[in-house]
Amino acid sequence: MNAALLMGPGLIELIEVPCPPCPEGGLLLKVVACGVCGSDIRAYHGRKQITQKHAVAGQTLPGHIIGHEIAGVVEAVGSGVASFHPGELVTVAPSITCGTCDACRRGQSTVCQSYQALGWHYPGGFAEYVAVPARLLHDGSVNRIPEGVSAWKACLAEPLACVIHAQDAIGIGPGDSVLVLGAGPMACLNLLLARYRGASFVAVTDPNACRRDQVRALGADLAVDSNAADMVQVLLGSLDPAGLQRGHLRRLQHQGHPRRLWRDGGRIVPAARAGRPGERVLRSRSRRYLDDPGRPGPVLPGDQYSLLGELHPS
Repeated sequence: MNAALLMGPGLIELIEVPCPPCPEGGLLLKVVACGVCGSDIRAYHGRKQITQKHAVAGQTLPGHIIGHEIAGVVEAVGSGVASFHPGELVTVAPSITCGTCDACRRGQSTVCQSYQALGWHYPGGFAEYVAVPARLLHDGSVNRIPEGVSAWKACLAEPLACVIHAQDAIGIGPGDSVLVLGAGPMACLNLLLARYRGASFVAVTDPNACRRDQVRALGADLAVDSNAADMVQVLLGSLDPAGLQRGHLRRLQHQGHPRRLWRDGGRIVPAARAGRPGERVLRSRSRRYLDDPGRPGPVLPGDQYSLLGELHPS
């Protein structure tokens, strides 16, 4: 099969490699769509290191097959698998957890002590085929894609599930005022989901003017330059005097976190993994949230796939 291997910082090569066998109790998928996560971009630029070598069919690869936002067609099923059949279109949550550590037993598998993932510890979706281990079937990480949802939308199930998990953790709902710091893809999903859940006011900050235009087009009430000296004053001038109720914290700007924007009892969810020069960044993994309810982050419940079309039809 053909695979796009990350050979080193700034270098991806299309190479022919062996097709993986179908794992016992697992699935072999023919990849139809695979999203590009910010973590993939960081790996490409050398800001995130993959230390474990990737191997396919017993052959160690000269690079790494990244990509974990995967949608594909079931090519083959492993022995004992009766819940999926060849030809079905599915999406896969990439997190491989042990199920036995303290965190997993508490239902907080997103902070499993032995956390691994497709696209990092195992070959991922930037290839024609990907092997799905039995563990991912066992814990419900593989879901059929409903009729009418394209694979290119379905591969957004993983980032959307993380956004749902984050907003569940802080209880965004009707009438809330919400601040999203940063206007990248995950922030846009947070904006759309907050609107879907009935938030009455959503503000977004970002230093990039094009991104601010994008979130305005997606329905942000306010988009503010996060590098502007008067950012806090602009936000305060647009808020209820009591302040913000909820916040999705992508990054903390060097100028400092505007704590006075939050009303008493307001809640914040940190969701940053890495930053750029000049930023102070929350170093906790994005799978960890304040008041974490312990639900798996990257698994989109089967009854919520309609959100992929309803949040933004295009």
